[in-house]
Formats: sequence, C-alpha cells, structure tokens
Amino acid sequence: VTELKEKAGKMVVGHAATQNAAASTASSPAAAQAAPALAANSDAVSALVNLGYGRAEAFSAVTAASRKAEDADVQTLITMSLKELSA
Repeated sequence: VTELKEKAGKMVVGHAATQNAAASTASSPAAAQAAPALAANSDAVSALVNLGYGRAEAFSAVTAASRKAEDADVQTLITMSLKELSA
C-alpha cells in the first residue's frame, strides 16, 4: 500500500474517468459526436450493474442496444438493454 500510494493518488476513477476519456478523444468532429454516446453507454451500464446485473452482462446488453439505436439517450438504452437481458 505504501509503495502504491503515489500512483493511486494520480488515478481517476468512476464517472470522472469517463468524462476525461471523452474529453481526450473529442479532438475530432466524429469523436466529439461520440463523446455523449460514450457517456450514455457508461451510465446505462452503471445503472444495470446497480440493478444487480454483472458488469460484462450489462456491457453486452448496452452494446447491443446502442447498435440498434445509435443516438439513444440513457433512459432508452436502459430500457432496450433490459429487453436484451430478458430475451
């Protein structure tokens, strides 16, 4: 723990990490359009994990849902993902 103390202080965890990743990839116009979709997908996965689904299972369902509706908001992604999980 003592050896990793300095490295752990520099780590960005959770929602802030997603925002930083989205900001760093937003240098091109295509990446700028993808950033909100990335955040929506991340929020939908988080919601499904909070409902008790496994992270990998939730990620797969959200990915399938986002392929069907590319510009969907978080609520729509969650609904579609739940339908994917129930199928």
